[in-house]
Amino acid sequence: MDIVAMILLVSIIILLYIYVISSMFFDKRKIKKDKLQNEKLELENEKLKLEIKDLKNKESDN
Repeated sequence: MDIVAMILLVSIIILLYIYVISSMFFDKRKIKKDKLQNEKLELENEKLKLEIKDLKNKESDN
């Protein structure tokens, strides 16, 4: 009976480690995805700022 309990305990510990490692991996992927989306939004924001500046310059020329 002690051997069965030990095997069960070791199995639970291994499953817990697998869960923790996999959750860390998915968190890193999510963070990387969020960073890329943030950079994309920043670039789009800069593009819009440049377009506004360009339109203001054209307006002032007229």
